[in-house]
Amino acid sequence: MTSTTEVLRAQHRTGIPSEVLLRWRKHKFVWHTTGMTRDVSTHGVYVHCDEPPPFGAVVRCRFLVAAESTDGEDIEWEAVAIGRVCRVERTGFAARLRRYLLREPEM
Repeated sequence: MTSTTEVLRAQHRTGIPSEVLLRWRKHKFVWHTTGMTRDVSTHGVYVHCDEPPPFGAVVRCRFLVAAESTDGEDIEWEAVAIGRVCRVERTGFAARLRRYLLREPEM
């Protein structure tokens, strides 16, 4: 039997635990916090954090993604993503990503 969540999820999610820096606006103020990614796809992210942003907030996420290059060397990419919070839970939140950028991390 297929669950509703499986039917609605069109993109494969990958468990990528990484510290994430979060930023969003609420009532003319900019809020900052940190969290830990649980899983990531090209269209969404779930983040565990103590102070999740409110439902509907536009959130900026910045985290590192580890990968292996074609020559077998371990490399890291910095992911910067903008999304809208679509679910808030006691231990974190989910956001649909509207856009993202992968780049070499700044030193």
